[in-house]
Amino acid sequence: MQRNKKNITVLKANKYIILPFTATILCMLAIFMLSAQPATESNNNSKLIVSKIVDSTSRLGADEMTESQKTAIVEKINSVAREFMHSAVYFIMAIFAQITMLGIFKEYLLSGVITFTFCEVYAFTDELHQLLVPGRTFQLLDLGMDAAGILSAILLVLLIHAFKKRRKAPITVKN
Repeated sequence: MQRNKKNITVLKANKYIILPFTATILCMLAIFMLSAQPATESNNNSKLIVSKIVDSTSRLGADEMTESQKTAIVEKINSVAREFMHSAVYFIMAIFAQITMLGIFKEYLLSGVITFTFCEVYAFTDELHQLLVPGRTFQLLDLGMDAAGILSAILLVLLIHAFKKRRKAPITVKN
C-alpha cells in the first residue's frame, strides 16, 4: 500500500478543523439541553450552583452566615449569574467556532464575521426554542449577553492568533 504525502498533509490540516468543529457542535448540544429545561428546573439548578459558591466563599469569612442570609445572597446573585452564564456558554462555543473558521478561511475579518453570524443565529434559534419550553420566554437581553460572549471570544482568539503569528515572523534588523 502506497501512501500519498499530500493526503497525509490534508489529514493533519483537517484535525485542526475537525476537533474545534466537534467541540462547537458539543457546545451547541449542551446549550440546547440547558434551554430545554423548564424555567423552574433551570432556575433551581442555577440556584443550587450559586448556593454552593456562596457556601464555599462564606467559609472564608470570619463570621458565620445564617441560612436566611445565605438565601438572600443566593437570590440576589442568581439572576446576575444566569445572565453571565449566557455570555460564558456562548464565549466557549464561539472560541471553538472561531478556531474552526480560522482553519477554513485564514482571514481574520471574514472568519470573525462568519463566526459571529453563525453563533448569533444559533442564539436566536435558541431563544425561539425556549418559547416551546414551559415557563421560558424569548429575551432580547439574553441575545445581547450571548453577543457579548461571542464577540469577546472572537477577539481573544484573533489576538492570540495574531500574537502567535507575529512571534513566528523572522526578526529583521534595519540599518
